[in-house]
Amino acid sequence: MCQESHVTPVVFFARYSLLRIASIAVVTAASGALIGCSSDNNPSATMVPIPKPPVGAVECVAVQDAVSHDQDEKQLTAVMAKMQFPAGTCFFAADMDDIHDQPGKISVRVDLTVPGSTGPDDLRAAATDIAHALKGAEVAQRTAELSVTNWGSNHPPYRAFLSDKNFQSHRWDGTPSRQSELAIWEVDLCAGCTR
Repeated sequence: MCQESHVTPVVFFARYSLLRIASIAVVTAASGALIGCSSDNNPSATMVPIPKPPVGAVECVAVQDAVSHDQDEKQLTAVMAKMQFPAGTCFFAADMDDIHDQPGKISVRVDLTVPGSTGPDDLRAAATDIAHALKGAEVAQRTAELSVTNWGSNHPPYRAFLSDKNFQSHRWDGTPSRQSELAIWEVDLCAGCTR
């Protein structure tokens, strides 16, 4: 006979959204229903352990369609939303702006949500993956600058971000090495930042 399982309450921090709390509660309740429920009629039934999430893990919320009417921005958002980022990193938004002193060229900014990050250097791996993906997009021909931020986080702990101000001159294809690509990024201290 299946006995009622009890779910231990978990204390959540205020910065997590109700959506995240609700989805965690559903998963916890469903897992709790499986654990401790064995049947005398089914001798092969076993206890199922609940896997613990890795330290610093976050649940990424699905990205909504880009509000912009710019087709390039919508396509880039779709590419970024499908990417597999390092654990604890979620895509938040992509934005494109014309560069006024370089006609026909744009700057691309990708905002991430990385709650466990303490500085822009923590974004280097994700930023490098973003640069690889961007090089394969149609908009790459017009992209002069690429910036990657943690501005998707609720109350980001820092305003600085990573930038590649010479995107066209970098291959972003894994050569000569991953380490050399990680070193390309410059830390921009966001002086005069309006965000």
